[in-house]
Amino acid sequence: MVADIGDISINTYNIIKSCELIREQVAQIISNGCIPLIMGGDHTVTYPILQAFKVFITFYVLLTVLARFGVRKNVFSNDME
Repeated sequence: MVADIGDISINTYNIIKSCELIREQVAQIISNGCIPLIMGGDHTVTYPILQAFKVFITFYVLLTVLARFGVRKNVFSNDME
């Protein structure tokens, strides 16, 4: 079964808080027995999603479809590690 559960809430004024929110919400989805298929967002959303996955799932696939793949350790002067 597939279900669209809508958008993940973020804080558009705080990138660190947004990453925390993304990580928490994806973790909640996974802990309820669902395997999320996440589409959309900028490059920043990938890292907290993968952080949530690694807690619950031992094997997962990251498929990116875009012109270029960019992962940065620093976004708007915030350390993302």
